[in-house]
Amino acid sequence: YFMFTRESKIKPKPFYALTQDVYNRFGGRKGLFLLSVIVDVEKGLVYPVPETMEHIDFACKILRITLKEFLEYRQDFIKAIENLVPSNIEIDPTTLTVVGIGTGISGMELGYGIRHTEEQLVKAHAIVKEFVENGDFPVNLRVDKISFKFKRKAA
Repeated sequence: YFMFTRESKIKPKPFYALTQDVYNRFGGRKGLFLLSVIVDVEKGLVYPVPETMEHIDFACKILRITLKEFLEYRQDFIKAIENLVPSNIEIDPTTLTVVGIGTGISGMELGYGIRHTEEQLVKAHAIVKEFVENGDFPVNLRVDKISFKFKRKAA
């Protein structure tokens, strides 16, 4: 017996700029002025994470697998999921300015042991910066950070 939730109907869609529409649809994550994204480093695509979904569930959706399949066949999917790097974009609510970009930490790394190479982290951060700069919001970064806490050694 499978219950359909809103999450089961969500289809990951990449966007190319942080537009007002993207922020209106996906911003406000966890009650903050944050927009969480997952970057497919290999393809250079940015996927805004729906605020009702956890990063790991959304990453699995991008790969067209379930979390159960990932956990059961982790070794088959680990390289693909490591290629999906999380980043958070913070917007100042009073000035509507992008004030922060932080890349490399989400529940995927904390709870599921997902690791990314330094190269993946640096590339993902650059892709997110371009996504922001191509958008509708002024940019004045107070936070411009890549976390290497969950870095793995290059294979």
